[in-house]
Amino acid sequence: MKAGVTQLIRYIRAFRFHSVVVRNFLMITLVLALSFASVSYVVYRRMNQIVRDEVSSISASNLYSVRDVIEGIFQDLHQVSSLLTIDERVSAYLRTPSTDPILLTLGADISTTLSYFQYTYDSVDSVYLYSEINGLYSAAGLTEGDALDDGWLELYATDTTDADPIIVPRLKYGIFPRLVSLIDTIQLPDQTRLGAVVVNVNIDILGDLIRSQSSEVTPRVYVVDADGRMIFSYDGSDFLEPFTAVSLDRFTQPDSQGETQIISSNGLESVVSVTRSEYRDYWYVSVFPLAAYTQRLESIRSFVIVLVALSVLAAFFISALIAVRAFGPFLRILSIFESPSRLSEYQSGPGSVQNDEVRLMAQNVVRTLLTNQQLAAEMEKQMELLNQAQATALQGQINPHFLYNTLESIRWLVVANAGGESKASGMISSLAKLLRLSLESDDKVVTIRKELEHARLYLDVMLVRYADKVSVEWEIDESVMDYMITKIVLQPLIENAIYHGMKHLDADGILRIRVAREANTIMLSVEDNGPGMGPDAMRRMNAKLRESVELPRGSIGLQNVNQRIKMTMGDEFGIELGSNGTQGFCVSLRVPLLEGNESIPMSQSFSLPRATT
Repeated sequence: MKAGVTQLIRYIRAFRFHSVVVRNFLMITLVLALSFASVSYVVYRRMNQIVRDEVSSISASNLYSVRDVIEGIFQDLHQVSSLLTIDERVSAYLRTPSTDPILLTLGADISTTLSYFQYTYDSVDSVYLYSEINGLYSAAGLTEGDALDDGWLELYATDTTDADPIIVPRLKYGIFPRLVSLIDTIQLPDQTRLGAVVVNVNIDILGDLIRSQSSEVTPRVYVVDADGRMIFSYDGSDFLEPFTAVSLDRFTQPDSQGETQIISSNGLESVVSVTRSEYRDYWYVSVFPLAAYTQRLESIRSFVIVLVALSVLAAFFISALIAVRAFGPFLRILSIFESPSRLSEYQSGPGSVQNDEVRLMAQNVVRTLLTNQQLAAEMEKQMELLNQAQATALQGQINPHFLYNTLESIRWLVVANAGGESKASGMISSLAKLLRLSLESDDKVVTIRKELEHARLYLDVMLVRYADKVSVEWEIDESVMDYMITKIVLQPLIENAIYHGMKHLDADGILRIRVAREANTIMLSVEDNGPGMGPDAMRRMNAKLRESVELPRGSIGLQNVNQRIKMTMGDEFGIELGSNGTQGFCVSLRVPLLEGNESIPMSQSFSLPRATT
């Protein structure tokens, strides 16, 4: 384990950012960090939206609660005033002249009833009975000061609907306390006004009652009348002042019953909930600054920051673990290259099971390394053989040179002894020139002209012995003389024809050598009038020549020429055997039209006659 960690650290130091471990680590860290950050951002946005929805819900719920309380109180008071309007005692009190003694008795009785209602509802400041007949009005606990509270009287006098009670915000005595008066008209069956019941609600007391029922975090709640004046607020200091907290234009559509929106004003966001009164042309407005939830939002933000930090830290460790684990197989494979002795650990036997991808890769690597080792050993062996062959070739080159020089010396001795040129000296000269042409260069291809010169020199030597048996005919197309051909291919064919075709003839042996152009190829042929070869044997030999396999013993010259032609000119070229009429033998050699510059100077210019004997 420790060695593996040391090796891993060594690779990281060596390759740095090009290391597979480092690149995988950075990539995985980036992917995981981005994933965690994205999730955290989504969570933060979601939780922030949840908080906003919660604030909006609290704001709307609180607003509806205030609306229900206020309108419930006014509905109850309207029911009280309605009961008073149909009370016979009240009607009698309002119709009785002020000079009638019974008025005092009726007033005392009614005052007790009014006091009962006043004590039942904590928010009721006072209840008045007004009479149009005698201009007097009574109240629960009537005082002289109450008679001066006539701020409601003008609105009552100008109201002609008499259908619904009038609700009017006002200041008692024009100073204090802040009241909302409910004025309910009392009429006779003939629609004659007798007076009114006036129920005065103390806004301050009503606010205390509402606040006592509110939650810990309470929005600012306002009740705004149709003229845009505030008739209720929590602190009460802006009573009857124009409402400017938010613009209600967006909430005052004809079909709008209320909604909640987040509105930004002066850089501060507030949740504004608005709903319309079900009974009057009033608006209930709740303004809840989101700053009230700053601490909660800060806690969410802190949580998200901690989550992102932990996510990045987790991504770091996970990335490191994955990168190291992913690089483990590379370490094992690299260890094979660094320690060839471990090859045996991954070699698969006949019954072994490749139980994972790493072992499969390792076995393939091992197999490749073993193959390379075998190839290297084979190459080394071949190089050794090549060196031996080269040494042999060099040695073989020395022997022909020595023979060439020796032949030249023998020729001069023969010339000196004979007193001039003779057949023997001519034969020795031709043989020496033949050797020199063979040793002039290492080129694999020569011109047809040089190849024919080589064949002529060979025939000069051979005809010294077989001059009385063999005559040679040359049929040469001079236009192909400068095309290229594989070196030393005619001489083996001529030798084969002499030794196997005409050697055992008594006389009249004819050897015909042709060179002609056929379309895009050059055809060279050597014909003889010897005993030839049977058709079946010729077919078998042609098949073997086409297949480039080893020929029977005695045909090695043909095989050598055929193989060299195919190696230098291509597989579609080479030797084909045929017969020359009823007897004889023909060897045809086909080569391509190959142009080239002659790199070796000709040893002797010559021209071949059409027929030479």
